[in-house]
Amino acid sequence: MSSSGGPAGSPGGGPGAPLKSSPSFTSVSSRTRDRSTSVLSQQSSPSVSSPLARRRPPLSLSPIGSASARSTSSLTSPRYQTFSVAPSVAPSVAPSQAPSTVPGGVSRFKRGHARKKNAHGPAAPRSIHPDELDFGTLEDPDEVFRLFGVRDVRGLEKRASDAAAAKVAELRTMVGERYRDLLSAADSIVRMRAASDRLVDHLDRVDSVISNVAGGDVGSPSKRGAPTTRRRDSAEPVRTLASPPTLSLTIHLLLSLPSLVHSLLESSHLLTAARLEGVGRVVYRELSTFSTGEDDEDEGGLKAAFPIIERQWESIGGLGAVIVRRAALELSAWDTSPLTTASTLASILMLKNGTLPESLTSLLEARTHALTAILDTPPNHTKTGKPVHEIDDVLQNLSQVLGLVLKTVHSATEIFVTSDSTPSGEPLLLLLLREIENPSASTTSPQEPDSLPPKLVPTLSTLPNYPLLLRHLSPEIINFTPYLALSSPHNSLPSSSSKALIDNWLDSSTTAVVAGVRSWISDLRGGAQTLARIKALVRTTLTAAPSSPANLLALLEDTIESRLAEVYKAHLETIVQRIEPCTSSLLASLPTSQADTNPAHFLFDTPLAFPSATHYSLPGRLGTQNDPFELFVEKVMKRVDGRSPLVDKGVKELEAHARDLKVDLEGWVGGDVEEKDGPARSKLRAQYIHSASETFDGVFKSLSGVLDSVASEVAPSLFVGNFAFLLSRSSTFAKDLLLGSAVEKGHEEEIISEWQSRLKSLQERSLVIWRTEAVNEAVYDLDAAFSAPSPSSFPSQPSAKVLSALRILNDAVRQVGPHRTQAEPTIISGLLSEFRAKSLPLSKALLEREDSALQAAWDVKFLERFWGASAEWEAVEKKLLALAGDADPALLAESTLHYLQRTQTIFSPLLPSPPPSSTLKNASLLLPWGPAPSGEVKSAVGTVPGARLGLLPAR
Repeated sequence: MSSSGGPAGSPGGGPGAPLKSSPSFTSVSSRTRDRSTSVLSQQSSPSVSSPLARRRPPLSLSPIGSASARSTSSLTSPRYQTFSVAPSVAPSVAPSQAPSTVPGGVSRFKRGHARKKNAHGPAAPRSIHPDELDFGTLEDPDEVFRLFGVRDVRGLEKRASDAAAAKVAELRTMVGERYRDLLSAADSIVRMRAASDRLVDHLDRVDSVISNVAGGDVGSPSKRGAPTTRRRDSAEPVRTLASPPTLSLTIHLLLSLPSLVHSLLESSHLLTAARLEGVGRVVYRELSTFSTGEDDEDEGGLKAAFPIIERQWESIGGLGAVIVRRAALELSAWDTSPLTTASTLASILMLKNGTLPESLTSLLEARTHALTAILDTPPNHTKTGKPVHEIDDVLQNLSQVLGLVLKTVHSATEIFVTSDSTPSGEPLLLLLLREIENPSASTTSPQEPDSLPPKLVPTLSTLPNYPLLLRHLSPEIINFTPYLALSSPHNSLPSSSSKALIDNWLDSSTTAVVAGVRSWISDLRGGAQTLARIKALVRTTLTAAPSSPANLLALLEDTIESRLAEVYKAHLETIVQRIEPCTSSLLASLPTSQADTNPAHFLFDTPLAFPSATHYSLPGRLGTQNDPFELFVEKVMKRVDGRSPLVDKGVKELEAHARDLKVDLEGWVGGDVEEKDGPARSKLRAQYIHSASETFDGVFKSLSGVLDSVASEVAPSLFVGNFAFLLSRSSTFAKDLLLGSAVEKGHEEEIISEWQSRLKSLQERSLVIWRTEAVNEAVYDLDAAFSAPSPSSFPSQPSAKVLSALRILNDAVRQVGPHRTQAEPTIISGLLSEFRAKSLPLSKALLEREDSALQAAWDVKFLERFWGASAEWEAVEKKLLALAGDADPALLAESTLHYLQRTQTIFSPLLPSPPPSSTLKNASLLLPWGPAPSGEVKSAVGTVPGARLGLLPAR
């Protein structure tokens, strides 16, 4: 094969001249020139050059070629000329045919080149879609330009470029992942070198001993065991970066520091991380500034020889900011020990070159942010969408707030003012900074993490390979400690200044805490019992602290007690506000409730079933429900007390409010209390009793307003009066409202007595319209009785109209109810007194008629049995007897008494009890006027409507 396809070099000048006779060389040279010519022609032709062609790697990389090819193209480097010229056993990538002979023409890949070994593989794709093109099967790059347009070719170029960049990134990733293996291999090499040095030393000693034995100097003390003169690098290694072990360990340390720092950050060892960050800066500075003093071939130094040093500095340079941010977050954690907080502050001070005043300010600001975050915790939302705080959340947040304040004050005092945990009493931060500048702890027996006073070990002693580092690293790295300028005037922080800053922070935090607690409990559900839990937590937490701020405890207790006053005042106002709507609702239902309009009918005539015997047939029933007989007795007692359905409903509602209030306030002003709580408890009692008295006044005014609105109606007025009567007689309302034992006995009775007297005046007002209408109606009938003619015979009973008048009064008394008339006898006496007063003017008409004088005298005598003796009516009686003739007054009195004895069960509500005369025979509780004379007893049952029980007295 000829080699004349391109420009030839000098026969003897090029390295290819001696090999010219070799057929192998001829073939390779021709192929090389062909590829070189093809490449040059593609680069020189602007019409057919493509990005793919420009980006393709050089095709002529063989060191075997002509001199002209090497001078024309820069694709062949001189450093590769020392390679062997033997023919390669690898498959050739050059075409097997001769290149084009056209000068400057474009050489193309021909079929049959080295790729033709896959002759049976797929042919070049002829798809019209560029995304389906496979670069691995592409034989002729020019085929791309024939098949696709400019836009598609550019897309193919971009795809090829992206694929190449992905391969480069993959290669870099692989190298980065294997660099640790490289360093580990370097460590192994260093250890192997040390071991081989020791082995050589031992062999030298053996050789020396053998030589001495052979020379006959075995017994010479001067030569036995004489040290060898060989240099022993392993005993005292050169600790400079010129030494390979030192260099490899230094680079290894630089590469390992970021991961070590991040692992320390995850475990919150911030001070150690900050110290290692400083070591990383020193290591980088040593590597960057190292120079051997000779003219190196590469002027970039170690950074040029090891580019990873500069790339690693990017990671180490950002560690300081990461540590500072993490330390700032750690300062917000209030539940740490003072030593941990001091270590965090020391790390920030080291990295930011700060001062002690700045450190104290940073601590207090971080705790302020943490306090604000807790105080601004949003409340929960109810189903109605209204935000409401829950007691569990309030207790949890309050515990955190109090702990934060107390812990901050304690830690700041220990760190910046004086420490009770150290023998010298110096602040913890100052001792810790001194240890950072000059560690005093031993590496063999390090100090416990939380022991005081703090002692630190050298920075690198925390690493697991510290003995190896100590052996080979330079002293500048091993002995590095940061300079903190503790004696600088800017770093001065007297204890008095620190104490003043802490006190100012405590005052502002106290104000914020009080405002936050006030906001929490303003909408807190649960009443006084939840406030009692909050107060107990505040007192327990603050009194248990060794240096608790007394001002904070007093302010919080005042805030809670103020909220307590608002709670029970709102509850008391609810009782007052419920009076008017409650009574108005009951009055609206009054016309349909006969039991409330006629209490006597409710007592005597309304059926009440006795419990059936089947309720007692099974003993197990009594264990699961109330005793039916007890319920029956309770109903009977309600009827006797006059608690009709509507009145009982209203009174029960007020009693329930008072009972709930008592239960709610029992933990504050009820029960046994500690002696130290006595003054505060007495103050709360006095305030509450004053508010309860105002509530009694409010209830009275509300009832008065309701009574004024119905004063012109009899039934509603009587209902309001009955409501006031039962409320005043309630055994629980007033006592529960006064919290029972929370008030002294005498004071309690005084308040209740005044309350009952005011309600009694209200009851009397409710009887005015009732008394007026009843008396007017009775007087009207009495006038008719005195005007009607009477028989001439001696009368034995009152006239019909007199009986009608008495029946009117009797029915009116039944409207009031036996429970009130028996409790207040003045109700009947007042009714009869007014009836007597309004009937007196009718006596003039009686004295003018002689035909009815005897009946009128009998009626007057009979009425005197009800309203009692009166001088005016006695004079009228005498005049009537004089008009009637010689009528016997004793016979008249006996006749009226006998009639009254027969009808006393009917007129018992109007009769005085006991009778004014004590000479009545056979008087009893049921018949206080004595039994009727024998033979003259007539049944009066028919004259009384209703059941037989209506004849019996209420008590």
